[in-house]
Amino acid sequence: MPIKIQQRVHSFIWLLAIHKKLFLDTAKNPFKILELLFSTEESFIKAELDDIAIVLYAKPFHRKVSPRSPVIIVPGDGGNQLEARLNKTETVHYFCQKKTSDYFTLWLNLELLVPFVLDCWVDNMRLEYDEVTGKTSNSPGVDIRVPGWGNTTTVEFIDPSGVGYGDYFSKLVNKLVTWGYIRGVDVRAAPYDFRKAPNHNIEYFENLKFLIEETYYSNGNSKVVTIGHSLGNLYLLYFFNLQSPAWKAKFIKSYVSVSAPYGGSVKILKAFASGYNLDQWKLVLNPLTIRKEQRSMTSSAFLLPSTKLWTADEVLVTTVSRNYTAYDYKEFFNDIGFKKGWNMYKNTRRLLEDLKAPGVELHCLYGVDLPTAERLVYGKGKFPDSQPIEINGDGDGTVGIRSLAACMDWVKEQEHDVHGRILQQKKMRSRRFWIFFDTAYKNANFSYLFSNHRSRRRSISSELMKAMVDVLDVIGLYVVINRNWSGKGDARFLAAGLGWSSADSLATRIVPFWTGARGTTFSWKYIQMCLESNYNLVYYVALASFLWLWTRREIPSTMKIALRLLMQYYGISSWILLIIHFLVTVFMALMAMAFYAVIQPHNGR
Repeated sequence: MPIKIQQRVHSFIWLLAIHKKLFLDTAKNPFKILELLFSTEESFIKAELDDIAIVLYAKPFHRKVSPRSPVIIVPGDGGNQLEARLNKTETVHYFCQKKTSDYFTLWLNLELLVPFVLDCWVDNMRLEYDEVTGKTSNSPGVDIRVPGWGNTTTVEFIDPSGVGYGDYFSKLVNKLVTWGYIRGVDVRAAPYDFRKAPNHNIEYFENLKFLIEETYYSNGNSKVVTIGHSLGNLYLLYFFNLQSPAWKAKFIKSYVSVSAPYGGSVKILKAFASGYNLDQWKLVLNPLTIRKEQRSMTSSAFLLPSTKLWTADEVLVTTVSRNYTAYDYKEFFNDIGFKKGWNMYKNTRRLLEDLKAPGVELHCLYGVDLPTAERLVYGKGKFPDSQPIEINGDGDGTVGIRSLAACMDWVKEQEHDVHGRILQQKKMRSRRFWIFFDTAYKNANFSYLFSNHRSRRRSISSELMKAMVDVLDVIGLYVVINRNWSGKGDARFLAAGLGWSSADSLATRIVPFWTGARGTTFSWKYIQMCLESNYNLVYYVALASFLWLWTRREIPSTMKIALRLLMQYYGISSWILLIIHFLVTVFMALMAMAFYAVIQPHNGR
């Protein structure tokens, strides 16, 4: 038996010996490996997490070749962080920042996506399009960069704080790490400026080619698996179309495509006409406010429904005066008052229509059976500044089925294998990735592949409201102190502060943490976080009260000793002293009130 064939047989036997369940299945069906990779049955979720490794590990095992294929992730629209530095001469509002000494997080930063401040964000995030040269530039005085090249940090969590609403590729990367992968070594990412169409990001493709080659050589000449999501798939397809067959044969093992809008999306027409805020509260995210930024993105024009998939008699937008098809974009842009959009479209339309099969092994994954806009209807006086009624068809919730399934046409166009997998609606209810401008975010549901439990759907509206909690606290304190609490000013403020902080702690900390502990794999750390967070706010208010008492009151010497001892308590926060920590915190809060009552008669004011 030839050495190479023998090595492959040994590799496969080794894999089957580890995966007993897979051995039984593949004995009956040799294609079970690929079926398990894209399976969405809940009973197979755990099996998928283990057996998906086959795609990454199935290669000869010998010393000169790594036992697994390195992975490079290309995220979707809005799927990686962006940083900005400001040096502006003017702003849209007086309170918008003009200059910054260093780069700050522009995307994703929910603190910037609140009313009024949103105007500042839009002005910083938007692009300027030169109709003569066909090139784009940042808003004047704004320098934007893409952090995290080559590592997964900025795609695992789009929000650098690492909290839930910014969770993106973390589950995939964490799972790969459990298989032995190393961040920045054999699991890497290629983030990009998702505001721009591929022809405005040429340098990106040069860097991506170098990254793939570097990853290949640094991992024992192991071919690379590329994983794309949403717009990232169009970037990858554009990239593969630029490369020679010989280069792809040497460096690429396979390409995993997830929720790719290969033919564009009708939702983009909504973004251009009326603004698209992911159907969140208009009070929080006004679609007309963010429309200016969405219109400036050449990647938006790049994602308009393609004439390659839509015919001239298929209506996409209906108004009182006329209908618009994929062949009426010039009139559409004129009528919405954005004539520049037609030039942006002409500059990018051929990119999508001319794209051919990638020329590598392809795994195409997409969702169906979810209501997806296929036509927008505007009533009288509604076009273009009001939200339309959506006439739905089949798709993944954002991208229509014909665009998602376009990848299957490549079965006849390339000699490499094309594997498709459809995810049904009833199996698409796990946590989704909520990305603000992602044209295919709703059903890029990696949780069935990379997570072994269900999670709750998160709403960006609730997270934005949390960003405004300080304002609500101030209003609440004002109401409590001035209307619902008797006594003198100092006493009312102190009592209301302690009471309000306790209520705030209960509402925003103990309930979410306790629910989180019940909704995930049990760990005592959740209980500890729950208890600690419940009294921490009260603790700090009480500590501030002691400092205030210490500096502004005539306190008897005996009380000063007690105060000094209590203030030393600040550094205790370990698990062993958790109960003591809690009891002493309650004691501090009560003592603060008691001390105030004792020394009140000595107040000389």
